[in-house]
Amino acid sequence: MKNGLKTAAACGTAVVLTSALGLVAGAAVAADRTEVTEADLVDVSEDGLGLPGARSSSSATAAAAEAQPQTRNLAPLLRAPDSYAATSAAFTQSVAQHVQESSQGDLSGGFQASTMAQEEAPAPAGSVTELTEDGIAIAALSDEVDLPADAPGVVGLVFDDYAAVEFEIRTRTEDGWSDWRHVHVEDAGDEGKPGTDPFYVADAESLQLRILGEQGAPEHTRMVLVDPKRLASDAEAIRDNPPAEIPASSASEETAGGSGESGGAGGSEDVGVQGAANVTARANSGRTCTTGGCTCPQCAAAASGAQGTAAAASAEGEAQAGMQDAAPGTSAEHAVHRPAGEGASVQNVAKTEAKKPEIRSRKSWGADESLKKGSPDVASKVSAAVIHHTDGQNDYSQEDVPAILRGIYAFHVNGRGWADVGYNVLADKYGRLWEGRAGGVDKAVVGAHAAGYNTGTFGISVLGSFDEKAPPQETLDAVSSAIAWKLGKDGVSADGKATVAGERIDAIVGHRDLGTTSCPGDAFYAAFGDVRTTAKEIQDGRDLEAEKKAAEENAAEEEKAAEEAERKKAEDEEKAEDDGLQGGVADGLSGGAADLT
Repeated sequence: MKNGLKTAAACGTAVVLTSALGLVAGAAVAADRTEVTEADLVDVSEDGLGLPGARSSSSATAAAAEAQPQTRNLAPLLRAPDSYAATSAAFTQSVAQHVQESSQGDLSGGFQASTMAQEEAPAPAGSVTELTEDGIAIAALSDEVDLPADAPGVVGLVFDDYAAVEFEIRTRTEDGWSDWRHVHVEDAGDEGKPGTDPFYVADAESLQLRILGEQGAPEHTRMVLVDPKRLASDAEAIRDNPPAEIPASSASEETAGGSGESGGAGGSEDVGVQGAANVTARANSGRTCTTGGCTCPQCAAAASGAQGTAAAASAEGEAQAGMQDAAPGTSAEHAVHRPAGEGASVQNVAKTEAKKPEIRSRKSWGADESLKKGSPDVASKVSAAVIHHTDGQNDYSQEDVPAILRGIYAFHVNGRGWADVGYNVLADKYGRLWEGRAGGVDKAVVGAHAAGYNTGTFGISVLGSFDEKAPPQETLDAVSSAIAWKLGKDGVSADGKATVAGERIDAIVGHRDLGTTSCPGDAFYAAFGDVRTTAKEIQDGRDLEAEKKAAEENAAEEEKAAEEAERKKAEDEEKAEDDGLQGGVADGLSGGAADLT
């Protein structure tokens, strides 16, 4: 019998081993100590294939199905094996081609995309039973893996090399199995090993993982599962951290630096169209991506769509920026671009500094400081903010948040091999802000959230997945508040631009604008216009919280006035009715008296 999970040792806060069907007790571990389990995911488990829905179609393989129009509408059982093979080969080729178009040379895991794309797709791996219902090769499939009983579980995959594959997860509750969901690959950058985002799971009993694509599972793929435990301090952390309110601006005098390089404090002439089209990062400008990233069709479509939409809006600005970066006497074509890691420069300067919102410390969520490695790197300033999502379910409770943060921290350090949690700040769906990477939120701490663009950027990530629905308004306001404050500290306008790693980008961008990924999700990305506008208004000195309160008071007064008017109307109608009845009685009495005479 094949076994999709093979035990592997791992360094961690506490390490336990796995059995074929889940977790078993290892050495004695303190009840409140985070446990990290690592196990190989190297082939297809026969037991895993026997689970209901193990071969269900992937939600992210529509691009591959579209490549086979003659078979995509047929029921799976009516398709010939060669049609399955063609669809599977098309899937592999589509992700390989996307990597080739987005990258040249060696990705940050050593994966030679251009070489792979030039080679013919290999023969389908395995038999027909090792294909999904829509004909995609199943490269690896795990057994059913038990989740922690008393705390949210955090799971992810790490590997030694990139490959043109898709990673998926599903969970089981008492109501049965969920649909398969895509797990995003996250850039490795200068730290650690290639791998996926951490995916947290709350209120589920077990999970299953699979890898799709004919390239086979990436070399030495491991599943890393974290049980962060629940701490008695979790409830206190929630009580002590109220949702962030939109702060009033400090209305300070204009910061040093004047109007900035672009010729205006607000930089309005450089701002692109609002919403998704407002992000103008790398946008088909002829540059090549030098980082790894998600290669599935879903992320490829999202990334290319964002870049294509932004291209038209940013072409002129890119050319102007190139001239500004060039040495005197040189053309934009020969402008010198600084390589990644050499810092960033501000192109627009904000007029005001926003007040700092409430951001709870690492201690509040129970960070084990013995896990982090070395001292954090600190840049001279922050020039741009990069917005992420963490990946995971959106139905977590308030009390789950500290445990989820501990799980992400342990996965980043023990699984990915990073020095610390990758993000500078994290936000939850309740509008709370939490400190991420150590070193002090007031400093320009270099994170590990966007490979090639970490120096000089502020990485903020929202707990959840936002492909179909944006975060709630409380969370958008919290993100806006944190970014307005952080950029304002260094005089950067929220609607301005900056040069980061030699590239001209907006001061507020999404992860997808700097790497091949759909992060932070289509719906969240579409709400960036709201984030930018709110952040800029905070920086401009508008007391949005006071305006909100005044609006609420006005609405209450209007409602009270409407209720009073309705009450008076009812009284008038009742009085009129009474008057009518009395008039009728009087008329009757007077008529009767006349008859008597």
